[in-house]
Amino acid sequence: MNKAEFIHTFRSYVGYHKSCGIDGYPADQLVRSGLQALSQQARGESCPEDVSKPGKPAGTEPAEAVSAQPEQKSQLSISELEAEILRCRNCSLHMQRQVSTAGSGGGRKPLKLMIVGDWLTVHDKASVTTGALFGSDQDQMCSRMVEAINLSGEDVFVTNVIKCSVPEMSQPNAEHIGRCSSYLHMQIELLRPQLICSMGIIASRLLTAQTRPLSQQRGRFFVYKTGSGSQIPVMPTYHPTFLLQNPEMKQATWADLQAIKQKLSG
Repeated sequence: MNKAEFIHTFRSYVGYHKSCGIDGYPADQLVRSGLQALSQQARGESCPEDVSKPGKPAGTEPAEAVSAQPEQKSQLSISELEAEILRCRNCSLHMQRQVSTAGSGGGRKPLKLMIVGDWLTVHDKASVTTGALFGSDQDQMCSRMVEAINLSGEDVFVTNVIKCSVPEMSQPNAEHIGRCSSYLHMQIELLRPQLICSMGIIASRLLTAQTRPLSQQRGRFFVYKTGSGSQIPVMPTYHPTFLLQNPEMKQATWADLQAIKQKLSG
């Protein structure tokens, strides 16, 4: 594993830990040594074999909180992050990737709404509409949802938890979600939306840290805390794919959208 792949993996696991509710790690000597080694490597310095303080055995320092998100000297822009997502090889999904679904929309500041789905399932690249995020019919439904609460494309950024398209017969696993979710956390940090709408159980569990069924999450707001401490309300609701298969659930989703509209205007 080269340096870039290691940093990708490290960042992804930290992002996954954050999504599980882990806010920090005990700062024992092993963690301190690893962080110092990473910092020295980033500066191009050689790393000593023993970075313990003279006269103190490893692990005797008092524990203190360490941020679960690695400190970045220079923050990426959203376009630079998109370019990084396009060339990502952080898990096995990239080998079957037909298109990347880094996200689209937004542009107006402050961003009012961020919509997060699970992933784009495709048969083959020829069947994918340019710019598709959830699927052709699903994206049309999502656009109608946005229009129904009087928002425009510049007010809303739409993306997925998994940034690679997924073949029809494949199913992302927990490792894929864990590795890719760091990109989503960074997007939220960069865009700072006023509100997040998580569509489907994968995105909802990731952003609310709830394990309950989606039917027991939707209809109420949860709080997502960014790495820098900002708190953003999250409304879980049903995914357009589910609604196309279960049109009787559109009424419940309509109620969720009205709650979002009221929250944004409140």
